[in-house]
Amino acid sequence: MEKKNTLHNHGEKILEGGETSQQSRANKEKVKKWRGLKSFIPLILPSIALFFLLSYISIKNTIPSTVETSKPVSIIMYAYLMIALVSGFYLWLCMFKNKNLIRARLLMKLTIVSMLYLFFHFFINLSNHAGIETFELNYQFVKANMIGTNYGLLILLVGFVTLLTYFWQRISKKELALERLALPKLTDLHLMSAVLISLAFLDNLTTKLIWEPDFGPSSSRWIYRLVYNTTNNLILAREDFTRLFVDQLFVFLILLVACPLICRGLSLLIKNKTGFSLAFLSSFVLSVLTNYLIQDGITSGRLANTNIVTGAIAFQVLILILVAMLIYLLINRFVIATVVIVVLFGGFSFANAQKYSQREEPVYLSDVSWLKNPKTLFSFVDTKLLILGLVAIILLVVFAIFMSRKFYRGSLMGWKARVGSLVGIVLIMLPIGQNFSQFSETEKRVKVPILTYYMDLYNSDILWKGASYTAGTKSLSFSWMRQIFGGEMDKPAQYNKAKVQEVAKKYETLAAQINQTRTEKIEDQTVIYILSESLSNPNRLPDVTVSENPLPNIDAIKNSSTGGIMYSNGYGGGTANMEAQSLTGLPMANFNSNVAVVNADVLPHMDFIPSISNAFENKIAIHAQDASNYNRSLIYKKLGFQHFYALSNTAKSDLLTNQASLDGQVSDQQTYDDILEQINPKQSQFFSVMTMQNHMPYSAYSGDSTLTASANGFDAARNNLLQNYTRKINTTDKATQEFLNQLEKIDKKITVVFYGDHLPSIYTAENFQKSPITQYETDYFIWTNQGNASNSHENINSAEFTPKLLETQNAKVSPYEALLSQVMWNVPAEYNTPIGKTVKLDKSQEAILDDLKIIQYDLTSGQQYLDASSSFYKTK
Repeated sequence: MEKKNTLHNHGEKILEGGETSQQSRANKEKVKKWRGLKSFIPLILPSIALFFLLSYISIKNTIPSTVETSKPVSIIMYAYLMIALVSGFYLWLCMFKNKNLIRARLLMKLTIVSMLYLFFHFFINLSNHAGIETFELNYQFVKANMIGTNYGLLILLVGFVTLLTYFWQRISKKELALERLALPKLTDLHLMSAVLISLAFLDNLTTKLIWEPDFGPSSSRWIYRLVYNTTNNLILAREDFTRLFVDQLFVFLILLVACPLICRGLSLLIKNKTGFSLAFLSSFVLSVLTNYLIQDGITSGRLANTNIVTGAIAFQVLILILVAMLIYLLINRFVIATVVIVVLFGGFSFANAQKYSQREEPVYLSDVSWLKNPKTLFSFVDTKLLILGLVAIILLVVFAIFMSRKFYRGSLMGWKARVGSLVGIVLIMLPIGQNFSQFSETEKRVKVPILTYYMDLYNSDILWKGASYTAGTKSLSFSWMRQIFGGEMDKPAQYNKAKVQEVAKKYETLAAQINQTRTEKIEDQTVIYILSESLSNPNRLPDVTVSENPLPNIDAIKNSSTGGIMYSNGYGGGTANMEAQSLTGLPMANFNSNVAVVNADVLPHMDFIPSISNAFENKIAIHAQDASNYNRSLIYKKLGFQHFYALSNTAKSDLLTNQASLDGQVSDQQTYDDILEQINPKQSQFFSVMTMQNHMPYSAYSGDSTLTASANGFDAARNNLLQNYTRKINTTDKATQEFLNQLEKIDKKITVVFYGDHLPSIYTAENFQKSPITQYETDYFIWTNQGNASNSHENINSAEFTPKLLETQNAKVSPYEALLSQVMWNVPAEYNTPIGKTVKLDKSQEAILDDLKIIQYDLTSGQQYLDASSSFYKTK
């Protein structure tokens, strides 16, 4: 005790300045630290008192009326009430001690802070409805969402205490004993922060954020996650209360840090000063606005009326704040960094909305590679919008130059604060990264209140519907984090070396049985895989009327050879995934939903890729676009293709020149001519070809097709797009027939695998209401120039082209191809579609898919027990 008093007296002497002139620099540092510590310590007790007061009110409002409390919890709540009352009395004493603060100016500040928060609350509610077509911003919505529902008791208490203190200050001239108590000295900033914390903590959005991820239903089965959870009774037990208390404390601590920073940032903003708090305030505001723009872009169109999962907005705002703060730390100038963030966030939001409107998928992490090809990227955007964007950027730069000379000049913070802030960002990201890296192995995650539970919320209802749906419901940041930290596949429960060898042996036996009746080798002929961009006959849709069949030749080819319907994995997009599946046989259905583009997210990391092209020595890729799009140049090089003919980013000798076009895209007739030019009858070759003629936009058509097309419910502009598209594929139909006629003249057996990758994004959700599977139906055929046999196997997905090709050609299979054949023969093709989880499978079908999952996991994420040298991937 004596030692403590000595230290305290020493500190007091230092603060009084008695020895200041004689102290060393080290002692001055002690003075600074002591002052900071002395001003901080007294605020701990008010913060604790505020927590207990607010948390009691919050807990009472958080627990749903349908949930009862156990007897122990009821006793705890009575004790909690006593603590809350004592806390409230202590806070009143603090206010009474600092009654001189209560003046008109402070009341005005508190009013402004409260109004700003209420506007924030309203905007978050608005963000929850962003992009919903049926949503109307009307008086009823404003009235229902302008304020939270838990403020009544707080307002009464604060109002009563404030008035009591204010009038006592005016009436009483005597000093009371209460005023001599050792209570903390408060400032306007402390009271503003306390009010902001109270508003945020008692907000119904916050209570929902605390309750639903941890205790509410985690799926559409609507089962509460409580210790005692029966059909008739929902009881909050002691274990549940402990979790609830921890969640409350976690949120309060976040607010205890964030709210003072926001209040201090407002002060700096008004005073034209810079600092960390100003950067945080700006990051927070810009992140909230950007979140709205992102959600509004994603939930438009077919995902309209999709509910956003509780916690999605909070998570996305957090990630955006971290990104913005990182930019502030790197640039360290407020105005310039703010302009950079506005351009970056605004540009991203615009790109996301544009991509979703055209392809009904958001911007994925893998799409960043498109920045290497700005010419191609900007070709998808209207020129007027590009000009407006450029003008906006120029104006922002001019604005930044002007503002940086007049306002908020100087550095935001010193290097120590910058390093400390960077460490803080890393510390926040560590548990986030760890949780996402262990996404499928929940027992290995570091449990972070709310975050860990949010990650699992409604996953069984959401993830199987694809990355676009996931981004629209759980936030785009959630999808990005899964792409950055997540694995390609969840580990199958039975995966180990012995099981892999067991599966390999099983299909080695099946391959031997299949090959007993097969006489051909696929590598003795030339095979051409043609991915026909966006080709799908619109006459399958009930609401569409076409003057004549736009694909008469292709339909005739389908009927006379092997052909029918192929199920795509996407609507309006997903080309690279169809391409990858057709070559490898690895179905998208088995990958995690964080895998957006197989070419970018999976294949680059594989030591061995089991492609049908491996059977050939001479391999050629043709794509009348940039070769680096979707990582193609890297993938085809990895697959051993000698040539990749493209418009750019390929070997000089492989550049496509003098290309005939149709409405801005290289025509299919030109692509077919390019194939014919490369065919060598003296060799067996493999071609992987991707066309471009029918790629969006469909604003124009200058060909010779005259058929007409329209759809019920379409306006004139959308009908024009539909008609132009239909005429384009009609042009493809004629060119395809002529191409096959030319192949018939070549003295070499040639087989063509032709398919449309997905439907164009010109239809609306109403077109698929009666039959959702039709939004994934495209056309395919497998044709050879030396005799065709009709095959009635109509339903197929792109991962089944290789076994189907080998079957039609009576060609021998490897054990891996025998496994793919078994899947094709026994499992409905629809399993590998966005609605695959709705396909009912029997036990034998599930067992076959389990075998494929084990092999696919071994290839992509496992130990590669079966590597490139394994006989499993070789044909005997």
